[in-house]
Amino acid sequence: MQYLIMFVVLAIVIGPVMWIMPSASQRKLVQLRQYAISKGFHIKVTDMPQSHRQKVRKQDPVRGVYYSLPLLSKPKVGGEKFHYCLTRSDSETEWVDDNIPINANEMEQLLLSMPEAVIAVEYGNYGVAAYWRERGDHETVDDIAKQLQTFRQGLSLH
Repeated sequence: MQYLIMFVVLAIVIGPVMWIMPSASQRKLVQLRQYAISKGFHIKVTDMPQSHRQKVRKQDPVRGVYYSLPLLSKPKVGGEKFHYCLTRSDSETEWVDDNIPINANEMEQLLLSMPEAVIAVEYGNYGVAAYWRERGDHETVDDIAKQLQTFRQGLSLH
């Protein structure tokens, strides 16, 4: 009987501690995000951009993660704030809002060359970014970083 009481008390003490501990998938995400931060990314958990069709259907936004890199030089767009975002669903790409940049073809190529987990790419005053579902590993982060850095480098040449 004493052993049973000790076991119950021990379970009551250890149970909440085990509940607080992160799961293996949560630890993997933390490692992935730390790796991305070491590559220069700024990370934010946010709603994914919605296509026109999703907005018309009033679908609830899907949560995802936003990985951004700052621009190498100030944009030459007259000091105005600007924001361009291109999403994809299946094999189609669609601009969020009706705001289309001069380099629209380059942004489409960027999005289509990204891993499948990337839902959208964005270019604004602050930098370039990818919205994705964090389905991947360090190589996926490397691929996203390489693609965004190449695009960002091309922007600084214009």
